[in-house]
Amino acid sequence: MKRFIAWITSMRLAIGLIAYLAIACVLATLMPRYFERFFGSVWFVFPAFLFFANLSACTVTRLLRGLQKRGGRRHGPDILHLGLMVLVIGSLWSFSGHRQGAVSLVPVDSVSLPDGSVLFLDDFRFERYPDGRPRDWVSVVSVVKDGEPILDGIEIRVNDPLRYGGWSYYQASFEESSTASGTGYASGIEAVSDPGYPLVLVALALVAIGTTWTFAQKLKEGV
Repeated sequence: MKRFIAWITSMRLAIGLIAYLAIACVLATLMPRYFERFFGSVWFVFPAFLFFANLSACTVTRLLRGLQKRGGRRHGPDILHLGLMVLVIGSLWSFSGHRQGAVSLVPVDSVSLPDGSVLFLDDFRFERYPDGRPRDWVSVVSVVKDGEPILDGIEIRVNDPLRYGGWSYYQASFEESSTASGTGYASGIEAVSDPGYPLVLVALALVAIGTTWTFAQKLKEGV
């Protein structure tokens, strides 16, 4: 049992797993054909679980050792480890619950949303710089549910999505389209559901706090 605990909490195991997961993720990203297959396979799930177990065991071990000491306790690494644990949970939650879809709309078109409400494209603007280069494209939308307006005149920009009902609606693209009034533009809107996103943000905050606290303590101690 002691050998197993020593192995599961070893730094070598943690470094090896981090290196493996980093390289595997890069390769999976470079080969989109195998991306989803890899993240749903045992080649990702087992190492990720083992990494989580390593972090958990290290954190618990540090806490138990800390309880036996008086004073001089360094909390930075504990917060850092906790943040990494939360990051693993949030990432797996995001992957397992990730959903997305896309739609192309022209002004006055509408589309039903997952919660039963309806999104209307009220207007679409394609803005250019004076020299003709594309500057921005903006979808002006409204949301109606059960005949009652929920949102009105909301602008969706390239880097400013609409977050509503647990989904994020992004301005993804545009294309020329023929309408009854002539040639205009159709707006490409992408909807993404990422349930683990808030947890990932919390994890990143914990990692930042833990890292900063650790360095601050080392600087204070003159290490």
